[in-house]
Amino acid sequence: MQCTNKIKQLSLGLHNYHDVKAGFPAGSHYWWFKTEDGGTSQVRNDYYFSGLIQLFPFIELNARYDGIASLVLKSDELDHASAKAPCPWQGGGNAAWTRANYPIHGNIDALLCPSDTKADVAGATSNARTTYSMSRGDAITRDATSNKRGMFGYFNWQNMSSVTDGTSNTIAFSEAIAYNATKGVVKGWLVVADGANLKTTPLTTCGSIVLNTKDRKLYTGTATDQPRCSRFADTRCYMGFFNTVNQPNSPSCANTNTDGTATYGVWSASSNHSGGVNCGLVDGSVRFISDTVNNTTSGLSAAPQEVATGNSEFGVWGAYGTVDGGESTAL
Repeated sequence: MQCTNKIKQLSLGLHNYHDVKAGFPAGSHYWWFKTEDGGTSQVRNDYYFSGLIQLFPFIELNARYDGIASLVLKSDELDHASAKAPCPWQGGGNAAWTRANYPIHGNIDALLCPSDTKADVAGATSNARTTYSMSRGDAITRDATSNKRGMFGYFNWQNMSSVTDGTSNTIAFSEAIAYNATKGVVKGWLVVADGANLKTTPLTTCGSIVLNTKDRKLYTGTATDQPRCSRFADTRCYMGFFNTVNQPNSPSCANTNTDGTATYGVWSASSNHSGGVNCGLVDGSVRFISDTVNNTTSGLSAAPQEVATGNSEFGVWGAYGTVDGGESTAL
C-alpha cells in the first residue's frame, strides 16, 4: 500500500469514528493500566496515550486495539490530580511493558510509509515507530487554550461542527519521519532552540540552526535524546504531533527537551519524498503539500497560538492547520 493510501485510510477512519462516537478522538488523554501481576492495582499513563490507538478499530487494526484495550482498566479523562505513572514502553517496575509481545511494541504497517526505512529509526523498532503524526494546528504551546486550534490536542475532542474552516481546508495527519541517530544529518531530531525567542520568533529562531540553506536537514546545534516519531503510542509533542508553523522538511525545535505545559516548540512535518509531504485532510482526501508552501509571518509580538480561535500567523500552511481560523487556504 502506498503512502497516500495509508494516510487516506487514517483520514477515512476519522469519519468512521465520528459516525459511531459523534466526534473525533482527542490527541491523547489519561488511561489506567493493569500492572504486571494481573491487574489488582492500577497505574496511570499520564497523557501519553495516542489518539491513533482510538482509530485502530476503524482502520482494520482490531486485533492490536483489543490487545491494548485488554490491559486498560478505565479511561480517566478528567482526573489530573494523581501522580504520574510509568509509560507503557518503559520498565518502571512493570517489566511486562518492555516485552516484545506487549501490544505497544511491534511496528504496524498501516502506520509506516514505505520510504521510511529501518535505517531512519536506528534501532527504535521495538517501540513501534510511526510515519504519520497528528496535527496540532499552528499551536506552539501546549496549554489548554491552544489545544483547540488544531484537530488534535490533549483533552480536546473536535467534531464536524467545530471544524468551521471546512473539512477540505483542515489538515488532520501528515508525515513526520522518525529520527536518524547520525548526528549532523538530521531526519527528525528535536533540536533545542533559544527558549526566550522561540515563542515570538519561531521561524527565524528555529531556522537559525540550519547549517546549509540548500539542505534543511543539515543542522547545527545540539541534538537531544528525544527521538521524533519512534513510538506510535506516545503523544508528547515531539513523538506524535506536528504543527503547521515551519514549512515541511524544516527543523523541529523546542525550548526544552522535556514535554510539559511550559514546553513550546516547532514540530515540523517531514518525509523522504522529494519536495514536500503527504497530508490527510479531515474530509478524507490526501494532498501533497510543497515544502515551499507559504508560511509567511510578520513576526509575533506575542504568541497568538495561546488563544483558542483566530487567524493563523503562519500563512497558508498555518491556515491549513487551524480548525476555525477563518482564513483562506487557497494554494
